[in-house]
Amino acid sequence: MERVESFPPGREREVAQLAYSLDRLSTHPLARATTRYGKQQRLEAVSFDTFESVTGNGLRVGEMVSFLLGKRDWIAGQILRKPLAVAGRRAGLSEVGLLAGDLLGRIVLRDDIRPQAKLVLEELRNEGLHAVVLTGDAKARRSI
Repeated sequence: MERVESFPPGREREVAQLAYSLDRLSTHPLARATTRYGKQQRLEAVSFDTFESVTGNGLRVGEMVSFLLGKRDWIAGQILRKPLAVAGRRAGLSEVGLLAGDLLGRIVLRDDIRPQAKLVLEELRNEGLHAVVLTGDAKARRSI
């Protein structure tokens, strides 16, 4: 976890708590980082009776738009009630947006390459294989 931001400022712990509470319900790989952070910070999880996974966008809780957690362009579109293209992100970082009533938040995560990845790729090369690793939706390219 790189950082938690809230808009308005000063409500970062609330953003982290709601993101943790929602991500506990998710199977998305980014949810593991938020869940791990919530446990480390000993955040108390908020219980939700129902939630909806919106494929390719995130999670929604409530009949109306009560809580949203997911892609920032999806959340921005929900606020403005129209699709919105949001400027690109920094290489090496992923972000998850949160909308909860008057609270808007952002969880910024580092896209770390696992230490064992280099060894696995070297083993594949030694076997004569050319490995290409495709992951995520970031445009930045990194090599190991």
